Amino acid sequence: AGGSADGTADSTALDATSREEVRTHFRAAGGYYALHADDVTLDEASFERSTWLSAVSFDRAGDLNLAQEKLTTFVTAISESPMRAEARYRLGRIYQAKNQHSAAEEAFRSLIDDANDPDTGKGVGPFALRSYVPLSQSLLADANPDNDREAKALLERVVSGGLVGSESDEYRQALVALGTLHYRLGEYVASIEYLREAIARFEGERKVFQIRFKLADAFRLESTRLDEALRQ
Repeated sequence: AGGSADGTADSTALDATSREEVRTHFRAAGGYYALHADDVTLDEASFERSTWLSAVSFDRAGDLNLAQEKLTTFVTAISESPMRAEARYRLGRIYQAKNQHSAAEEAFRSLIDDANDPDTGKGVGPFALRSYVPLSQSLLADANPDNDREAKALLERVVSGGLVGSESDEYRQALVALGTLHYRLGEYVASIEYLREAIARFEGERKVFQIRFKLADAFRLESTRLDEALRQ
């Protein structure tokens, strides 16, 4: 465990002791909210609020199993809620974190599909946009190479500027994912292009360290490839 499945910036900048204290408090909050939800099952508004807060608290604590349980309860028991789309998105991220790729793909794809349906799209839009990158990541991580092309197309759609602005988090996450994909495919020139742009957008954040290493390795491997080609 450690950090919520949806990538929420929480306690990662703290020392280990402080991080564990934060997780302990979130875990306790989740437990007490869950108990309160059990006490007020006949009060729909109170049940909704406490179930939601329990799920989010467990997620922030890094307890993915309990977060999944409470989010599933929220989604199945509460059909009308402004947080329902977010609950579905958080469930998708939990499935992804637990390597349950098919379930993650279904969760993210359903949000994207619902956003295009006037009957089901109310309140879904922001979480549909946030679903493109994790959907592509799940497609790339599953055991089916046949859908890798779809994953690449999803990422390219994000960075094309048609869905989100170039300053959005979705845009920069797609840059990293595309850079990593091209790196994995041995297409180092394209990888370098995406990773260099990603570094500029993550400057000053902890994630930039990993991106810099991947970029350095892409330069090294491309140089090795060119050197070997010249020697032939």
